[in-house]
Amino acid sequence: MLKNLHKIIIILSLAIIFIFIISECAIKVYLADFYFREALVSRMKEDWPKTLQNYNKVLKILPRQHYYRYRFAEDLRKGLTFYPNPSSKIKILEIGIATIENIPLEERTLAMMTNQANMLAERIHLSGEKDYSQAEELFEKISALSPKMAGIYNDWCQLKIYEENWEEALEVCEKALSLYPPADYPGIINDHYQMIIAEEINVYDKLGQIYQKQGEYDKALESWSKLLHLSPFEYHIHKKIADIYYLRGDIDKAIFENLHGFTLNPKDSTWPFAIALLYKEKGDIDEAIYYATIALNLSPENEEIKNFLSEIKLE
Repeated sequence: MLKNLHKIIIILSLAIIFIFIISECAIKVYLADFYFREALVSRMKEDWPKTLQNYNKVLKILPRQHYYRYRFAEDLRKGLTFYPNPSSKIKILEIGIATIENIPLEERTLAMMTNQANMLAERIHLSGEKDYSQAEELFEKISALSPKMAGIYNDWCQLKIYEENWEEALEVCEKALSLYPPADYPGIINDHYQMIIAEEINVYDKLGQIYQKQGEYDKALESWSKLLHLSPFEYHIHKKIADIYYLRGDIDKAIFENLHGFTLNPKDSTWPFAIALLYKEKGDIDEAIYYATIALNLSPENEEIKNFLSEIKLE
């Protein structure tokens, strides 16, 4: 009897320990998921300090969970705009790169490797270094693993732009465009189509930059026009088109494009100030003063606009 009782006590003790371990794991998973969702919410609200706080909690609870570590690294890259100077951005990118490098190589997904390559390219670009070989090797490996994934070539094109390798950048961007399916491709759902459009917009913007650097202004205008056809409210593109017309010596068209951008974004002083500068160059002082005054009303503390107005009124 005592022997059986002893066995029962051992079995019950083991069961309690097992239940405790399972419960503790379940609680950890629940808490990590909760703080991860909170991090995503904070990220959407552009509350970067809160995002980092939530990720810190996630990684303390489940430090070896690769998915959370990858998402942390991915959001570090997305949060670069929060940091005002290149040195801070470089430190953040280095943390992101190290986070992915700490994930065992055999467990890294294509998304993880692509993010690592992108962060490497950005870090090198910001630091002013010239050796992009490590990022290049990663992109070569990724493209070999998934040669039909357009997004990989889209990202690779940015690396080529950083390298100022315009011919290869053009080739890689064109490769990306050739791999995106058409809008009427069977089975494409609307959400997926919108993601494709967003990536194509990015490629056309890169193509515009490449053609501008090559001095092929007509092709640059064509690329940015295709972009605007896909997304008419990408107002910043009108600034790039205006710059092309200015480089070609067509000030009137440059003014028109800036006016278009200003119509789409009437609270941004950049547009009327650019128009004022163009009118000054054209010799129309009254119009230059008019638009510079609008710009100053939008940005009363802008010293550059103040100085411009003071100088032009003396002419």
